[in-house]
Amino acid sequence: MPRGMLALLALLAASAPARLHAQAPADRWLSALDDPALAVREAAADSLAALGAPALEALRARLDAAEAPRRMWAAMVLERMGPAAAPLAPALVARLADADRWVRIRASAALGRIGRAAVPLLAAALVDDARRFQAAQALSRIGPAAAEAVPALARAAATGDAVARAEAILALGEVGPAAEAAVPAMVAALADTSAWLRTRVLAVLPQFGAAARPARGAIERLLADPNPDVRTASAEALRRLDAGAQRP
Repeated sequence: MPRGMLALLALLAASAPARLHAQAPADRWLSALDDPALAVREAAADSLAALGAPALEALRARLDAAEAPRRMWAAMVLERMGPAAAPLAPALVARLADADRWVRIRASAALGRIGRAAVPLLAAALVDDARRFQAAQALSRIGPAAAEAVPALARAAATGDAVARAEAILALGEVGPAAEAAVPAMVAALADTSAWLRTRVLAVLPQFGAAARPARGAIERLLADPNPDVRTASAEALRRLDAGAQRP
């Protein structure tokens, strides 16, 4: 497509109302996603997101493109589309294990924006070592609406590398009170050899209030942890537990 036409498309994307966006052919905006100018790519992404369902099939194909930037931009469009991108949630979950880091990140962000409709697929993805970290991040973004993933997140908190386990624990914190059943799994992680994981658990546990108070003994023992970050985090966790206990 000539550069002059792409510039015109960018101007249209910036100024035309949504009804005009819907009249633009999806392939025109898809071509603009490959433009070397970032402003043109951004305008095309916004227009495709506004187009919604008519763009989904073409975006599905782009998620399988050989070139990582094409896959990444497809995921970025779907992120901007939000819940309307739900039909492509399975394709996005597959991209959580993409060879390219930025594709993985954008796919996770898109799934987080899709929200509750993506939760069963993300819960299932937690069993996969290659997808566990990004699946947990997406569930963190979804927050309380991801409550049905709590059992899977609790299992993920005890499985695999420390970074992915920590992300599962952070996701449980974002789910909030509905994740109280996972407190024992979080307490068990306080005995892990990873200082990073122990500090993440200490940051999350106090928000569960009374449900976390049985962990007080385990937290107190960490005041003598050889890692200074863990000692600091344990003191802060005890302060927060005590503050919560004093509230009426």
